Amino acid sequence: MRRSRLEKNFSIATAVVIAVIMYGSLYPFAFRAPPNGLGPAHALLDSWRETPSRSDFIANMLFYMPLGFFAILAIGDRIGSLRRIVPVVVTGTALSTLMELAQYYDDGRVASATDLYANVVGTALGAFGGNLTDRVSVGHCFGRLQPTAFQRCSSAHGSGTASSPMFRRSTFTNTGICSNRLFPIRLSQGTGYSAT
Repeated sequence: MRRSRLEKNFSIATAVVIAVIMYGSLYPFAFRAPPNGLGPAHALLDSWRETPSRSDFIANMLFYMPLGFFAILAIGDRIGSLRRIVPVVVTGTALSTLMELAQYYDDGRVASATDLYANVVGTALGAFGGNLTDRVSVGHCFGRLQPTAFQRCSSAHGSGTASSPMFRRSTFTNTGICSNRLFPIRLSQGTGYSAT
């Protein structure tokens, strides 16, 4: 039950990311047929040698990283890493290609192969990151970061303000559990750090 609920939540998160990508890629949705245009595929292929600016490349890469991250977690870990990563990257590539082709008809947008490169890299980086992340810990932390600590303090103390010692201890404990699960490294009392 726990696994199926996590897969559903990560699938919903993936769908939301795809919707955000489509909205951000096609806004302001002012579609028109370019006069004397070469066509979307030709325009996309003609741009393969263009050099993107560093900021544009990084922005496009970051735009697609959540897709790879949540999609790999939605697939689950019942199959090998390569069999999980490849379809996620292919999906990101297909989505980016469709968005770039559609941008040819969107006023103020252009079909750019360099954007496609950045989007594929971002999807791959997100997929690798998700593959290295403990999906159960991620789901556990999403649940732990709900405002239940405040509600418990409200019932115990009446006011439940953020200055309540119980509220501070409960909130710190919840976030500490999540950080320990996701990043199992703790500071030692000396100057270095050690793995938990």
